[in-house]
Amino acid sequence: MNDWRSARRPPWRWGKFWQPWLPSGLAWLLVAGWVCLGLLQPLEQMAYQRLFQGRGALAWDDRVVLVTIDDASLRQLGQFPWSRDRYTQLLDVLQTAPPNVVAFDLLFVEANAADQALAEAMQAHHQVVLASGGTVDQSRLVPNDRLRSAAIAQGHVWQTPDRDGLVRQVPARVGDLASLSRSSLQAYRLFAAAPILTPEPATLWPNWIGSIAQLPQYAFIDVLNGKVDPAVFQHKIVLVGVTAAGLNPLVTPFDAAPPASGVHLQATLLNNLLQQNLLHPLSGGWVWLGLLVTQGVWLGRLRRWPMGVQLGSTGLVVVGWWVICGVALRRHYLLPVALPIVLWLTTAVLHWIAVNIQLEAKNRQLNYLANIDELTQIANRRAFEQYLQQEWQRSRREQQPISLILCDVDFFKQFNDCYGHLVGDRALHQVAQALVASTKRPTDLVARYGGEEFAVILPNTGTTGAQQLTARILSQMRAQLIPHAASAVSHYLTVSLGSVTVVPEGSIDWHNLIDGADRGLYQAKSQGRDCACHTTLGSGVESPVASNPNNVATVNFE
Repeated sequence: MNDWRSARRPPWRWGKFWQPWLPSGLAWLLVAGWVCLGLLQPLEQMAYQRLFQGRGALAWDDRVVLVTIDDASLRQLGQFPWSRDRYTQLLDVLQTAPPNVVAFDLLFVEANAADQALAEAMQAHHQVVLASGGTVDQSRLVPNDRLRSAAIAQGHVWQTPDRDGLVRQVPARVGDLASLSRSSLQAYRLFAAAPILTPEPATLWPNWIGSIAQLPQYAFIDVLNGKVDPAVFQHKIVLVGVTAAGLNPLVTPFDAAPPASGVHLQATLLNNLLQQNLLHPLSGGWVWLGLLVTQGVWLGRLRRWPMGVQLGSTGLVVVGWWVICGVALRRHYLLPVALPIVLWLTTAVLHWIAVNIQLEAKNRQLNYLANIDELTQIANRRAFEQYLQQEWQRSRREQQPISLILCDVDFFKQFNDCYGHLVGDRALHQVAQALVASTKRPTDLVARYGGEEFAVILPNTGTTGAQQLTARILSQMRAQLIPHAASAVSHYLTVSLGSVTVVPEGSIDWHNLIDGADRGLYQAKSQGRDCACHTTLGSGVESPVASNPNNVATVNFE
């Protein structure tokens, strides 16, 4: 069946005001739903790592030095955790190159017999900061009383990695404790000039420096054995932490396989505090407002550009935003990457879908107008011929009967002369509706054949079905009771019908079907009009009157 037949009504038209903004609204709903479901988080996390890798490494601050409890130290000094005597020895070495700050990224929770010696070494050094807690509940993970009283300060090392293993933010305080990096910096300010965060932010966003291989670091065992000149620790913040494989691993944008260690996070934060280059994320209401404005501008441009320019500009927008995020990262600002790109792409895709829907609606409307008779609102001659050829070929393939009815309004010229052409147009419309009301199947097609002539195509319909339909048409027309004072056969408007049935075979084509129906119509007019005559062509179709030599059956309704 032709597509135009499903468009007998003109297509629905969107409102001029809200139609252009429909893609924008749908895009907001979709993206907001994806954000609530966390579907954009993996994309944002991936973009976060790619931004740092694209930016490249920065220089580590030479005021930060790391003493590592690495695999070599464990092999020589034994399994971890060690006796407190090892840390006492380390402090003795570091005390020979004052001043420096020693920050232990280690938890000294349980009391130990060697605590007294370590506490005395800490008091002698004067600049030791201890780590506290790995969870929010600090009461269970604070240093024991003896060591805590000997330290100059404490700092929490609480961290919560994201699903990809990266730590993107650290609370500035947990309870009444600042982070270990901030506490170490405050201790460092007692003997050296160093910046301080004012006011203190609620969250520290680490600005990852680069690979940990570039960080100045020395093995714990090498420091104890005198292989490292103590002078390298003078005027430095010395972080002491575990870097051995499998102990407290930490993924960074520059170190994933093998990973870094938790102490490297504190080293990164210390660098950020000293260099004053902590990340400043842009989030909240300003981001959403900016997205709303840019999306409106973006959609407005898409509506004005041709499709080729739209596709090219979409790629430029994605690349351009990526470049902007990279430049912002170099200025220590963190912009959302995935959210804007997904929003803009979703808006563009929905806009293209909306345009295609509109184009399809316009095409259907044009097809409708090209195949519908404007006066009677049924199929026109062009649609009639297309459909008849289509069904003729299908009937030939399947060897099924096909019937055609031609209908002519009796004495229509006299009707127009008597009542005028406007009334005549209304009468033709009523005749068309009577024909449509008489058909029962969606495959039956009623068309205006020309002037006051109409046609009905009946696929898969034999002689009996065609004759039954002609009877219904005549009954419907008589029920209309359209006055016709100039008619020679009735006081009301009547029609004459000629029908034909054939199973397509041999040299018979669809023109023969029209010719047969026309001969039936001529016979009906010869019989006095207001009646129907039926003919059959070819073989294999039952004839209503087998004895008729002309193979013409006449049904007369008095």
